[in-house]
Amino acid sequence: MSSTIEEKVEQFAQELIELHGFRRNNGFSCVVPDTNKFPNNEGIFLWGFSQTRKRFETKIEKFHTFTRIRRMEKMINVPAKVYVKILPAIKDYLESLKALGFKPIGKGVKMFEGEEKVFNVQADASTFENNLENLKKFEEITLNNPIIKFVEKHGYFEAKNKDKLAWDIVFGSEKTSKKTTKKPVAKVTVKASADKSTSKVSTNSTSVEKKTATKANAIEKKTATKASTVAKKTATKASTVAKKTATKASTVEKKTEKPTAKVPLKDQLKKLATGKTASSQAEQRNIWLQQIDVMYKKIQSWLSEHSKSSHIVFNTTMNRLDDSLGSYDVETLEVNMVGGHQIAFKPIETDVLGAIGRVDIMHSGNNKTMLLLFSKGKNYQWEIWNSSNDRKELNKENIEKLLTKWIES
Repeated sequence: MSSTIEEKVEQFAQELIELHGFRRNNGFSCVVPDTNKFPNNEGIFLWGFSQTRKRFETKIEKFHTFTRIRRMEKMINVPAKVYVKILPAIKDYLESLKALGFKPIGKGVKMFEGEEKVFNVQADASTFENNLENLKKFEEITLNNPIIKFVEKHGYFEAKNKDKLAWDIVFGSEKTSKKTTKKPVAKVTVKASADKSTSKVSTNSTSVEKKTATKANAIEKKTATKASTVAKKTATKASTVAKKTATKASTVEKKTEKPTAKVPLKDQLKKLATGKTASSQAEQRNIWLQQIDVMYKKIQSWLSEHSKSSHIVFNTTMNRLDDSLGSYDVETLEVNMVGGHQIAFKPIETDVLGAIGRVDIMHSGNNKTMLLLFSKGKNYQWEIWNSSNDRKELNKENIEKLLTKWIES
C-alpha cells in the first residue's frame, strides 16, 4: 500500500533530524542541541513538524527568552549583545522558507525588545505533493541557513553528514524509477482459405477430437469413483483412530492431574496491596499533572493582555521529578517579561505540608515563594504560601501583585 504525502513528509522530517545530528524535541522538532550543561530536551528551535496538523512550523519566540539569552552567553562565551545579532539571521532564514511556499502565521513577535514584528511561518505537507524538489531545498536550507552559520562561527554546533540528504532516502527512488514501456503487440492476420484439402483435414481432425474426448470422459468417471471409495474408507479409519486417541488422552489427563497449589493468604494480600498502590500512585500522579496544566493555562489567560502586546512571552521546559509518585516528566512554565525579568513556575515535590504538591515561583532564580495544591472535596485549589499564617488564593489579582512586587524590587 503506497504512503500518503503526509506520511512521506513526516518520515522525511524524522530522517532529516536524525541524519544531520539535530535533536528531536516534543515530537518532530528540529533543534540545535545545547551543550551537556543544560537539559538535553532544549536548544535552538529551527522548526517542528506537527503530527496532528501535518505541517512544518517555526517558533521564533523561543530565540529571545530570558533563559535562552543567558544560556547562549555561557555556551558561546560572548555577551548578550553579540547573541542579539542573530536577529538578521532569523529574518533571512524565514525569508528563505517563504520562498519555498511557507506562509506567515500568528500576530507577530517583537524580537529582543525591538519595535518591528517578525512573523512565524508554516507549510502544510500537502504543499509539497506536486513539488518534492522544494523539500530537498528545505533540507539544504536547514543545513546551511544563517542561524546555523551563526552557531558554527561560535563553535557551538556543526551539522553532520552534509554530503548526504534525507530527501534521497525518502524520495530518491520516486525520481529515479523508470516508466515501464509497453511493447507493441504483434498482429496476427488469419487468411481464409477455400482449399478443399484443408477443409477435409479440418473435418477429420474434428472427428478424432470427439472420439478422444469420449474416452477421456469415461476414464475420468472411473477414476473419480475409485477415488471416492478410497476417500470414504480412509475417513472411516481416521475417525476410529481419532476416537481411540482422544479416549486415551482423557484417561492419562485424569490420572496425571494434580490439585492446584493454594497461594498463602499473606502472599495474596501482599499482591493486592502492591497492585492497589501502583494504581493509586498512577491516579494521584495524573491528578497532580492535570492540575499543574490547568494552573498554567489560567496564568496564561490572566496575563494574556500583556502577551498580546509582546510584553510577556511564555515558554515551557521539561524537567524530571523523583518523588513519592515515582519518576516522571513535568513542565516548568517560564514567564519572560520585557526588561530581562523572568518568572518560572517549577514543580518541586508532592505530598508536602498536608498538600498534594508544591510548585515554586521563582524570580530570576533569586526571589522565591510557594504554590501549594490542596484538595477541597471533589475540587482542587492552589494557594500562594509564604508561611502557614500568610497564605492567599491563587488568582489574577494576587499573581499580578506578586509580579509587580518583584519587578519593582
